[in-house]
Amino acid sequence: MKTPSRDILYRVIFVFFVCLLAVVPAMDAWATFISPKRVMIEDKQRSARLTIHNGTDQTLVYRFEWEHRAQVAGGNVLLMKEGETVAGYRPAESMLRFSPRQVILKPNEHQRIRFLVQRPADMAEGEYHSHFLIKSEPMEEATPAPPPVVNPKTGIIGSLKVRTNASIPVFLRHGKTQVDFTLNSARLIQEDGLYYVRVQLNNNSTRSLYIKPELVCGSGDNATSTIIRTIKLYTEGKSVNDDIPVPKAFDLSGCSSLQLKLSGTDDFEHKRKVITQIDVAR
Repeated sequence: MKTPSRDILYRVIFVFFVCLLAVVPAMDAWATFISPKRVMIEDKQRSARLTIHNGTDQTLVYRFEWEHRAQVAGGNVLLMKEGETVAGYRPAESMLRFSPRQVILKPNEHQRIRFLVQRPADMAEGEYHSHFLIKSEPMEEATPAPPPVVNPKTGIIGSLKVRTNASIPVFLRHGKTQVDFTLNSARLIQEDGLYYVRVQLNNNSTRSLYIKPELVCGSGDNATSTIIRTIKLYTEGKSVNDDIPVPKAFDLSGCSSLQLKLSGTDDFEHKRKVITQIDVAR
């Protein structure tokens, strides 16, 4: 019969391992560095590159494949199941070839992945996109490790292996594309002691855009500002409704006025340029 103190100990150990399983993948994912964070292949461009760097202290096996992620009404980007469709979404992988398909990297080694474009003669104008899935796992040793020891009382396994994935959007454009969205409203709201900017916009763009929102307090020489979370705007995403958190350190108490400015990030036409702005309602 188990004593109460032993039961408590087993529960504490179990909770510790559950928390570890939640935290370790995120830590390992940061140890693989990927550049750029998204691949933009413009009209008439025939190739592109992506670099991955193993920043861990282990030799890792990286495997690559495609997956489909599309933006739905409201702004969420969803991982699509096989056979699933989203209105306006056009995948790109049938027109892209990448190499290598797999690579083994020792600690601090890097590898360039090359994408080759094969546009068909009857390719419709506009943008196509797919996500490049990067899977990584530690390389198995030549001599298999002994089987993990399982505590018969708790069922807790004495070893832990973590596999991490990263998904990078690859955008392929053909012919003329344009940015065309409307920022309908921006409102400052407060929930549980935290401030958010509630943004609503409609989108008719024919190319995707990553938007940098800047919240500006006051005007003139005394104005202060902060950058808030990036807004993703994919061509198939016809609307975005998002509550974007305001950093806790940003003082809103003395703002005589509040304005939201939206700028492009890596767009060839709107890079670091303000596209639109609006007064933030309170």
